[in-house]
Amino acid sequence: AKIAGIKDSKARAAAVFEYLKDWVPPVPRDSDQVPGFVLPDDGPIRSVDMAPVGGDEDQLDLQGDLRRKVGLLIEAIGVSNELAALKGSATHYRGQIDKPLDKIRLQLLYSAANTLRVAYEAELTAQAAGRINDVLPPLVAAPLKDVVETHGLFFMGFPNAAEIHRKAMSGLTGGRDRAAVEGAEAIVKALEGKPAVLDPEDQAAMADDLAAAKGEGTSAEIGGRQLVARVGNMALAFGRWAYRVGKVGTGFVATNVLSYDIIQWFLGNQTILGPWLKLVQGAASGWFDVAIKIVVAW
Repeated sequence: AKIAGIKDSKARAAAVFEYLKDWVPPVPRDSDQVPGFVLPDDGPIRSVDMAPVGGDEDQLDLQGDLRRKVGLLIEAIGVSNELAALKGSATHYRGQIDKPLDKIRLQLLYSAANTLRVAYEAELTAQAAGRINDVLPPLVAAPLKDVVETHGLFFMGFPNAAEIHRKAMSGLTGGRDRAAVEGAEAIVKALEGKPAVLDPEDQAAMADDLAAAKGEGTSAEIGGRQLVARVGNMALAFGRWAYRVGKVGTGFVATNVLSYDIIQWFLGNQTILGPWLKLVQGAASGWFDVAIKIVVAW
């Protein structure tokens, strides 16, 4: 209240920065389920992902098989509106598996594969229950099965990839925080078509996690946890960036207009982000209000 009463805008901003000088953004729960995010001065926000470590001729052969098999899956799906989400995940998967091995972003590959796995598990459940109307066309089911099974062999062949799966499997409860997933969906939709705010590949991974979270079973629970962690880590990148602005003070100048797009997005969507962060982080979510105050003062 005292700071708000300062009439001069420069003096008011300086008072805010001084008041917040020792503030450090917290680490959210489940943040290690996905990589951290950074907000470079040239934007956009992007995840700090890793490529596979190791690999041999067998792994390269498996990668070649996956490239072929996911191509067959996409071709089999064709222009089906009903299977558009499955095709989107398969396309995201191909975008990673088609890269040279050292350029693959493992967490993005994992999210796309997890969504395919949800579809495969749903197919197995429908088949076992005799729900004929829910089963996939055989020409789609066969290449989906091939991709999921071959991916497992390929992915687990890298130690750092296997660690990603281990973390994803840890702490599963058999349920989901559906309110957190629903709130995250609004944020994901607000990011759509905003490549200056969030890296398009990370947007694709969020879409994959969201699609997975809408399914049932273990892989769907993984998708929900990853979605919540990914959105939380993306927001936290903004918080850390705001903290740096506060440390440097009003002399800080972003080096690219993309950063201003990011600022405007967070300011414009704070009524969505604030309540969602409070839902998933509780009292610790106060960092977001602090970050917004820093940016507004700046």
